Amino acid sequence: MIAAALAEHPQAEMLRHETHDFADPMYKPGAAQRIGARFTGVALRHGFKCASYLGQPEVPERLAVDLGMPDVIFALRDPVKRAVSAWYWYMRLGHVPVQPVNDAFRRLLGSDLSGPEQRHELEVLDWGLYAKHLEHWLRFFPRDKIHLVFDIDLRRSPAGTIVGLYEALGLDPTVTPTVQQQRHNDGVYSYSRIRWLRRRLRWVWRQDADGVSRPQRPTRLLPAVANAGVVAIDRYVLARLDRCGPPVLDADVEQALRDYYRADTLQLQSLAGTSLASWLAL
Repeated sequence: MIAAALAEHPQAEMLRHETHDFADPMYKPGAAQRIGARFTGVALRHGFKCASYLGQPEVPERLAVDLGMPDVIFALRDPVKRAVSAWYWYMRLGHVPVQPVNDAFRRLLGSDLSGPEQRHELEVLDWGLYAKHLEHWLRFFPRDKIHLVFDIDLRRSPAGTIVGLYEALGLDPTVTPTVQQQRHNDGVYSYSRIRWLRRRLRWVWRQDADGVSRPQRPTRLLPAVANAGVVAIDRYVLARLDRCGPPVLDADVEQALRDYYRADTLQLQSLAGTSLASWLAL
């Protein structure tokens, strides 16, 4: 929602796709020039998005050095809902096993997740510890360069919240945003659909010589056709037959997750100077 609202402002230009350059294990200084070449027009502000940057410790120093201390926006949602969404997304990407969400979180919360093979499972929980990661970002950025936008505010006053962000970024605040609906239910929550979509993983991921898996767009004809076929069957057949929405967590699992995030949420309240009471209670 935030990226779309910025993209529609006449003084701003946003790159359409996520930009993972600053988290790349093979990162080299100079990403600013490579990214700058992707912009097509003249605008007051230029921007890009990447949902995972907050929790990746190598990113803030790279951004600060390579982009000359840019403004950074973090759109923060209820960490429990974020964790659930992340689990389903990671199942779809093949990063974690296909496992019922309540069983998964009972297992994750009871494990130390210290092995490298558990990296993605740790991310599901750890990347919702917003205050912890913000403290790290504040080692490289002054507080006035970090703008926090909360799901609570976007639900209560979407247009007002976005206009406030325009003003903080030096954009004309008299522009009225048309993007006013926050949507977090666009994921795939059907286990059968997830298993089907995992069929395309062989074509959309590659493993480089450094052992890191990276997304790719199939270029050979047969893989490209097969990948498109899997997506088309899901979109036009399975999605219509299986309209499974976000899951309802068992009460004990939700309470355990609320407890897991409680201290961090209280710290975030203090850091942001705003109430996050709805994130603390069932």
